[in-house]
Amino acid sequence: MLLGLWLAGVAAAQTPEEDEARIEVLMSRSEVLASAQAPDAPAPAVVDESIDETPIVAEVVAPAPDPNAAWLALPQQDAGLEFSSLPRLVGQRVAVVMEQGKERVGTIVAADAKQVTLRVTRKGGSASYAIPREKIVRVEGR
Repeated sequence: MLLGLWLAGVAAAQTPEEDEARIEVLMSRSEVLASAQAPDAPAPAVVDESIDETPIVAEVVAPAPDPNAAWLALPQQDAGLEFSSLPRLVGQRVAVVMEQGKERVGTIVAADAKQVTLRVTRKGGSASYAIPREKIVRVEGR
C-alpha cells in the first residue's frame, strides 16, 4: 500500500503546467490509437486476379419427413381419371366431382372432348346429366 502511494507521488506532476502537459500527451496518444482502430474510410478490398475460383454449387435437400407434422398439410387428392380416357369408359360407373364440391355418381353414357353424359339412378327411374368439361374438377372410378 505504501509502495502504491509512493509511486503515485513520483508519477504525479509537481506543477499544474506539468500536469497539463502530461494530460495533453495522454490525449494525443488516445486520439492516435482511436484513429488507428476505427478508420473513417474503409480500406479497398484486395482482389487477387491470379486465383481461378470455381463457382460454388449448393444442393438443396428436403428435410426428413416428420410423422408429427402430417396434420400440417392437406391430404393429397387423387387426380382421378383423365378426361381424354372417358370415351373408352362408356358403361362404367364413375363419380364426377364438379365445381363447389358437388358430386354426381352414375354410369357414363357418352363422352367427348366437350362434355360427359352420366345416367344417374333416382327414385322412380333414372336421369341423364350432360356435364360440360369446364365444370368438372375430377372424375373418379367407382
